[in-house]
Amino acid sequence: MVGDDSSAANTSVSEEEAKENVSLLVFPVSLEYANSYACRLGDHFKVFLLSEAGKPIFASGGSEEEVCSLAALIQAFIMVVNSWGDILLRLRSHKMHICFSYRSPLILAIASRNPYNLEAQLDILFKQVLSTLCRKHLNDVFQKKGPNFDLRTFLTDSDRHFNEIVRAFRADPCFHLKSVRVFPLPNSERDFITNAIIAAGEKVRPLIMGLVVSYRQLVTVVTVKNKGVTLHPLDLHILINLIECNPSFCNSENWLPICLPHLNESVFLHAFLAYIPKLPACLILLSVDRESFPALRDMYKTVSQRLNSRQSLLAAFENPQSFDLAQSNLTDIWHFIFKKKTSSQMCSADFCIPYVSVSERLRLLNLYKELATFCSRSASVRQIIVHRSENTVVVMITANYELYCVMSPFISTSVAVSQLDRLLKMLRKEESRLFITSSSYFRNLPPD
Repeated sequence: MVGDDSSAANTSVSEEEAKENVSLLVFPVSLEYANSYACRLGDHFKVFLLSEAGKPIFASGGSEEEVCSLAALIQAFIMVVNSWGDILLRLRSHKMHICFSYRSPLILAIASRNPYNLEAQLDILFKQVLSTLCRKHLNDVFQKKGPNFDLRTFLTDSDRHFNEIVRAFRADPCFHLKSVRVFPLPNSERDFITNAIIAAGEKVRPLIMGLVVSYRQLVTVVTVKNKGVTLHPLDLHILINLIECNPSFCNSENWLPICLPHLNESVFLHAFLAYIPKLPACLILLSVDRESFPALRDMYKTVSQRLNSRQSLLAAFENPQSFDLAQSNLTDIWHFIFKKKTSSQMCSADFCIPYVSVSERLRLLNLYKELATFCSRSASVRQIIVHRSENTVVVMITANYELYCVMSPFISTSVAVSQLDRLLKMLRKEESRLFITSSSYFRNLPPD
């Protein structure tokens, strides 16, 4: 079953339709298309989630009978090795890589032809489970119901969240770089949004965080100060996944419990989510108080009114200006990804020739995955320059940033270094537009 995804492979998608719906690395809007093309390129994979008793909870493909038999086999592998006082991590057979993760009371496994960051893919799937149940609730369920309990009872409609987070991992390099993508905005517009949230939230005591997300990218984030509250990239991806899996959020005010595992995996927060009228942006307000919906709804209305009063915001959201290599005169640089290590934020170039078709962009994505995996396993890597027949690959890593760049195969090393220096200067000049450059906090909250 693993590696045979005929339904995806046989999906009829024209090149023009795919270009319209997939803009990987910049705006990964339709991840289903990305998954379909990944399968065509041989990047087959299956993900499994089961209880430690071998009860299937989720599988990314296959019939119920196949999943049940494979779940039993996975559980047997894990438990036999565990009985030896050891841990089963990986198996490899020909071109298939199988990775396991035993996190009592759950077992996770992935089988893939692509070996890159398999452990991280299982980790984010596990964190997606915790976002719905939280660690304490998950443990309590199996202690009270027994090891053979079918956890799907508590995960109704969660399959789409699991599938989407797995597809997103495969389609967006920010997962592999453990980073977040920032929506490009003029600094004045970003500051206006930030200040609107701060002003509206000054008197809302249970509020711990407010953020705005647009097109799967972070616009701004405001937190309480001196309480250890920070937004981890993985927690942001879970929030983005929640929005993407619920299109109805566009037309309603929503109130639901959610666990952010990196913030605290044992407790629930309460999230108010609603789109700002006239803007393609979702406001997310996080509170520790389940009774704070009225206060957060009033805050949302105040923020919305303030943002709608600024005409320039709509134009800024409708026509975001990301980094355009065509206007930079860096003719030998074909594409790049830049990550600020101090804030875990990243940006990337717009696509240009030769990365025109979806298949070419997916090959580029796989190259970035390979580079990121290699660099994460080799702490001593500082600079890589590889001249290949199809391109030149350059990686630069310092204490402050990581730069992954694909250039013309005909460029010399000296010219490559010169153009990268120019690129870094241009990125520094555009820093306030491409990144969130300072931390923002709520002021004058009532004392605890």
